[in-house]
Amino acid sequence: MGLFVLTAAGVAAATLFAFLLPRYELVRSFMIDAQCYRISGRWILNGHPLYSGSLFGLKNGLEFVYPPIAAIPMIPLAMVSAHRYDELILFAELTAVFAACWLSLRMLGYRASKKLAVAAGATTALLLWIEPIWTSVHLGQINIFLMVLVLAGFHLRNRFAPGLIGAAAAMKLTPGLFIAGLFGVGERAKSYVAGASFVGFTLVAAAAMPRNSFDFWTDAVFHASRIAPADNGANFSIMGLIARAFGTPTPPTIVWVAVAGTCAFATFIIMRRLYARGEVLLAVSLCGIAACAISPFSWGHHWVWFLPLILGLAQRAWDDPRWPTITPVALVTAAVACWPVRFPSDRPAFLGLTAVKGGGPAVHWLTNNLYVLVFFALLAYLLVNTRERADEDLMAELDDVEVGARV
Repeated sequence: MGLFVLTAAGVAAATLFAFLLPRYELVRSFMIDAQCYRISGRWILNGHPLYSGSLFGLKNGLEFVYPPIAAIPMIPLAMVSAHRYDELILFAELTAVFAACWLSLRMLGYRASKKLAVAAGATTALLLWIEPIWTSVHLGQINIFLMVLVLAGFHLRNRFAPGLIGAAAAMKLTPGLFIAGLFGVGERAKSYVAGASFVGFTLVAAAAMPRNSFDFWTDAVFHASRIAPADNGANFSIMGLIARAFGTPTPPTIVWVAVAGTCAFATFIIMRRLYARGEVLLAVSLCGIAACAISPFSWGHHWVWFLPLILGLAQRAWDDPRWPTITPVALVTAAVACWPVRFPSDRPAFLGLTAVKGGGPAVHWLTNNLYVLVFFALLAYLLVNTRERADEDLMAELDDVEVGARV
């Protein structure tokens, strides 16, 4: 019955998604990031410097902001026929969402089977309706693919699998937090493999594209403002929150380091506790959310790690259906879901609560910082919850020892 209901809900969600996507308010931005990747691949083929300005030749236009190794997989995209390019990327994005759901369910302990494939498909359709996933698919973004690499690196039992985590970190630096996370939870051998993979891919890029590598590691990497100013209302990171609080695109670095460092430390504590309880997916998801929060600049579509996080919290609620477990997954899902809002015209767009700009300064502040505030709340909840569960486990062990001694 549970699988039937999940499948029916998934079919309804997929049908609605297919109907609304072509009618999306921001249709002019459809696959805009995928077009950036295509141009980047063409630049590599033509020997054009990657970090020399706007990909579209516009002042203050979109620039290539990834490490140079990320441009290599984009070379084949430059060879794809423009006539079917958007359809190809859309298919790839949806496949990646399915892969993320499949890997997440496998990490929750479900066995590979036809039923799991159906469940993963239905889950895919439902979780297309959270804003980071919806927007990533709409833009043709790389973030879902990197999430799949990281999830596979944690799930697969091959000793070289963590190298996938290093590959993701080499293509976009924020997944590097997973390498530190592996070390923090005691998986030191895996962290060494992931770290070696990161270094290896970076050196490959340096050998293949020495000029681009030099430009990135000596200049571009230090200028997050190439994406947009830190106080941009769409910067859903700790740096964005601080920059807007100070009213400047260059807030005090020491404040950001202090807040981000504290959050990273708390994240590693929680990861270690979750790992010890076997809640690996929740630990990995929290690390992904933390990476988005700590990054100097994070668009809404960077927060794709809400997908496995919701599944991890939902599993907790399924195993122990009480208000303390149901409330977190309900609140997180509501916060990141696609809701019909009016932006920028009077025509509804499914952009989520972060796109709500009316309602006064308080509402504006809340929506601009929503994802960071959800992250802070998650840290507080999981710090307390994992501590309580650790105490309960300890008491249960002591009771077992006492009973055994009496026997």
